[in-house]
Amino acid sequence: LEIEIEWMGFSSRSHPSGEVGLYLFGNLIKRLEYRHGMPPKVNRVTFATNSDSQNVVLPFTVGIKDPKSPRSLGLSDDARELGIAVRRLCITMPGIACTD
Repeated sequence: LEIEIEWMGFSSRSHPSGEVGLYLFGNLIKRLEYRHGMPPKVNRVTFATNSDSQNVVLPFTVGIKDPKSPRSLGLSDDARELGIAVRRLCITMPGIACTD
């Protein structure tokens, strides 16, 4: 299968870069890096499953290294710790285009 993720990093001049790990079944499958001012990105990751069934549970986790809140950066009163905004996530068979 393939995961396609469209995303953008949360950054500012005082927090200019970051790193995110995408994990499947607890294993790192892709490391994403972002910098301040970078436009949204699309990444594809191919992975194998041990199931022939069409109904597969995929424990997918996004691990954010050193998340920051807008409040801690002096940008707003928002105290949520942020790392990335996931704009779209699609799981398909390899070579099959994701459709909106």
